[in-house]
Amino acid sequence: MNPQRFRVPRENNSLLSIPDLDEADRLVDENRRLFSETRTTLNGRPLTELRAAARREAVAQGLDYTQSLLQREIPAPPSESCVVSGHQPELFHVGVWAKNFALAGIARRNQATAINLVIDNDTLNSTTLRIPTGDRAKLSIDRLPFDTPRPTLPWEEATVLDADLYREFGPLIDKQLRANWGFRPLIGSAWDAAVQSLSVSQRLCDGLTALRAHVERDWGLQNLELPMSRLCQTDSFLWFFAHLLTRLPELHQAYNEVVGDYRRAHRLRNLMQPIPDLESTDGWLEAPFWIWRAGETQRGRLFARRIGAECELRHQNEVVARFPVSDNESLQEAVELLKTLPARGIRIRTRALTTTLFSRMCLADLFVHGIGGAKYDAMTDQLCARLFGMVAPEFLTVSATLYLPLGEPFPATQSDLIDINHRLRDLNYNPDRHLEHSTQVDPLIAEKTAILEEARRLREQNQLRGHLTPAQHQRLAEIRSQLLLQAEQARAAYDETRAKLRSQLATNALVRNREYAFVLSPEDQLRQFLIPLATR
Repeated sequence: MNPQRFRVPRENNSLLSIPDLDEADRLVDENRRLFSETRTTLNGRPLTELRAAARREAVAQGLDYTQSLLQREIPAPPSESCVVSGHQPELFHVGVWAKNFALAGIARRNQATAINLVIDNDTLNSTTLRIPTGDRAKLSIDRLPFDTPRPTLPWEEATVLDADLYREFGPLIDKQLRANWGFRPLIGSAWDAAVQSLSVSQRLCDGLTALRAHVERDWGLQNLELPMSRLCQTDSFLWFFAHLLTRLPELHQAYNEVVGDYRRAHRLRNLMQPIPDLESTDGWLEAPFWIWRAGETQRGRLFARRIGAECELRHQNEVVARFPVSDNESLQEAVELLKTLPARGIRIRTRALTTTLFSRMCLADLFVHGIGGAKYDAMTDQLCARLFGMVAPEFLTVSATLYLPLGEPFPATQSDLIDINHRLRDLNYNPDRHLEHSTQVDPLIAEKTAILEEARRLREQNQLRGHLTPAQHQRLAEIRSQLLLQAEQARAAYDETRAKLRSQLATNALVRNREYAFVLSPEDQLRQFLIPLATR
């Protein structure tokens, strides 16, 4: 496994694409050829057949969900080909949003349907948004809430708790940014869609996704939105899931070995990075999926074991499902049983690697990653080879940087700070270097020079083994103390310069921070940067 490094784009209005975005159509063609030629089967079912079914179900589910977000009907897109990306349903930065626009352009050029997977099986960690406040001279960050805080829980379980706070959030941010910075953020016109979504859904992820979906449709994109919570209930996914469980010992071993290979390649010592190994206990093997019950705030690790022709699934200490499995026969009976679990409130969801494994193998003609996902998908490549005996389909990595219009950074640099720290350190040991000539300073410097010259002469005559005599050392210390008293003004000037540099560098870090939510940027700035990605 060869480590691949991704450099975050730092220039304003810059795009990262690996390979180049102009190569995307070639990747689609190569992946289509790869899948058309494969003879891979999953329990006797050809992968080509499963992919066709997965695309039909994903497009149908995506169409239904997207229409619910938009609260209107939209034309049904084709399901013969899909290009896919995904992210958590948070208000992410512009670099993440750029994937959706690149995805739309790839879909249009290749007669495919663009699907954005809403990763609502991931955890919601915060209900606040980072907002720049103050002014350029005293720039700081506020974290303003769009809903009531709550314990960490899966996005799909999170509902709006304070509707008034939620409704007022968009206008509040709009007012604050206009007052402080003189521009109107996208949230000022887009937040209404998030509020209107409350009429059809109380889920936070639906409201935030509705906001983005409305903007994208208004700007000409035709992408579908599809939550993982829905995708994980489709027949095609459940077949894929059951197939992996028929091979659980092999899956368990391959997964851990691939993760170990990644750690060695990247020289990672922490066994929790990039992800923890799967565990085993009392005959139960951990599978790379989450399980929990509706309303629970913590996702649980799914453990399974095979007993004869049956597979058992365990949530905590309770066996929640048994279904028939066989090595080569149809899994339809298992699929039908697994389909009953949602009615009992049992959620089975993918983890990071199984999300992309299913998406790339069973759904997409091209998957578009951000930097975070791309770093780890070398592991998915190896799982494809080990579990399905085929070369992994190619993927595209896209990210971008668009800074908020908070003014130009100060000219201060880290080198300036290093230099002033060096001057302050040197002042402590050699204050004479930082003092101007005066009647108080010059005699002390002359005496210091004479002492050092005398010590040098004594060493040359082998009358002194050390650097200084005790008397010389003591006198130089006294001279240094007296010079330091004279250097207080110079020290104060250096301290003032250092404080100013630190303040300016801190401001620069906030001015050139690419992580602000996309809804904080002005609409015209976003349009100018992003729409060409969808129309090229």
